[in-house]
Amino acid sequence: MVHNSNPKTAGQEADTAATLGEIQIAQKHGVGIYPNPTQDKIILAIDNLNPDEAALVIITDEIGKTLYTQNNLKTENKIDMSSYNIGTYFVKVMVGTDITVYKVLRIQ
Repeated sequence: MVHNSNPKTAGQEADTAATLGEIQIAQKHGVGIYPNPTQDKIILAIDNLNPDEAALVIITDEIGKTLYTQNNLKTENKIDMSSYNIGTYFVKVMVGTDITVYKVLRIQ
């Protein structure tokens, strides 16, 4: 067992593990978001969506305010972001018990 006693890098290992876990979840369900950055809308694709699994998306801004929620996702979901200010947004995708979060940039 490897233990990192350096507090400056211990958090980096946890961040990497979470990122790898999210990548595995995204691959498992075929989740993708494009275009990123976007000027007006994004497409949330879930290629391996099982009809029996609940799927949900939540979009929040940088301070955590929820701006958009949608249940019952399909394999392709168009989300209009044209009314959002230019900036960074977090798109949380939940499929069954799996959760992954994407950072999306809205540009001019």
